[in-house]
Amino acid sequence: MRISQKYKPLFECIAGKHPQVDTIVITGGRDSSKSHTTSLALCEGAVRYNHRILYTRYTLSSAKDSIIPDFNEKIGILNYENFFHVTNDRIIGKNNDSKIVFKGIKTSAGNQTANLKSLKDFSIFVCEELEEYPSLEEWDKIQLSIRATDVQCLNVVVMNPTTKKHWSYGEFFQSKGVTPGVNEIVGNICYIHTTFEDTPKEFIAPKNLRKYLAAKKIYDQLDVMSNEMRITQSTKDIKAWRYYKNTVLGGWLEQSEGLVFESWYLFTDFPDEYELRIFGLDFGFTSDPAAFVECVITKTDIYLKQHIYETGLLNSALAQRMKFIIGDDPVYVVGDSASPKDIADLQKTHNLQIMPCVKGAGSVESGVKQMQDKTIHIHKDSADLIDEFNHYHTVEIINTKGEKKIHIVDSDNHGIDAARYGCTRYSI
Repeated sequence: MRISQKYKPLFECIAGKHPQVDTIVITGGRDSSKSHTTSLALCEGAVRYNHRILYTRYTLSSAKDSIIPDFNEKIGILNYENFFHVTNDRIIGKNNDSKIVFKGIKTSAGNQTANLKSLKDFSIFVCEELEEYPSLEEWDKIQLSIRATDVQCLNVVVMNPTTKKHWSYGEFFQSKGVTPGVNEIVGNICYIHTTFEDTPKEFIAPKNLRKYLAAKKIYDQLDVMSNEMRITQSTKDIKAWRYYKNTVLGGWLEQSEGLVFESWYLFTDFPDEYELRIFGLDFGFTSDPAAFVECVITKTDIYLKQHIYETGLLNSALAQRMKFIIGDDPVYVVGDSASPKDIADLQKTHNLQIMPCVKGAGSVESGVKQMQDKTIHIHKDSADLIDEFNHYHTVEIINTKGEKKIHIVDSDNHGIDAARYGCTRYSI
């Protein structure tokens, strides 16, 4: 078992070797082993140092189907099977008072925070995927309740860097004068940042590694350019540069000026209760991608997940992919009404339940307004959709009458258009 030396401070803090540290911030990109190594360190902390660990995600449908199997794997790697008793929502130490308890912060209804009681016995508060937490207050309330006295209390934050407008950037980096990507201890915070290059290559799927390395070549060429020079490059290359910088390397996203959607949050699991589940489809082929987006809508929130974002898909291949994603669920797809021939083909030839979106004068602005009226959440694996939300913006124009108007720029919006079709087909 090989672990990057960058994670050494994590194990040292859990062992109490850095008493001034109370928070560990672990960031990184794809295949950077953040969650894997953190899980190993937590198992070590429970066995060797009697830590009582509260492991949370903001949304968590079922620990027994997701996190428990992952921790069982780590227990096996460390040969600690005889040290733990595993249940559906916790791992309990047999030889000491240690425990690892798994909780979701937001209730399954998706509209209130879960009631977490008796936290004073816990010594480590783990917040996996902090980018899902919409406010500092919700995180702070829990971390202040971790008050064990027999071992060092720690907050362990694991996250994929999101936009710099997220509260965590200001709290952990900007206010501390810390440059993202460092590996050092600054005051009471231990910073750890890794990338796929810190993970042994045999543990990365070959197709993923090829994608990262191909993007790296373009990134290395474009990153040394000035902004003026970079924007003259092809859209494909700019997209590869952004993908490598933000997704692969785990860099914080810079947002465009005049964003249409200024506030949104990442999520992992769809809520169990909702008003409507529907899919949106924006057609594309040569230069524009076909975008297929799942939309789950509650009274107050919209949850979006990108499933398809590809060029070159014929309707036969697109339909096959869509059917696999939808499965046997009785849900509708809303497609771009500007492509009636494609909609008819998917309906009659491929037996998909697809209907045209509603278009007309002002339909884009009206649809955007309907989406803005709810809190938007984007699935953490929706890289292209996230990129669009960070660049879909408005500009000020002056019409022929000399009047200033705000105009939504018709670019960076294939996934957003698909989402808008689905979210606004019915009023919720």
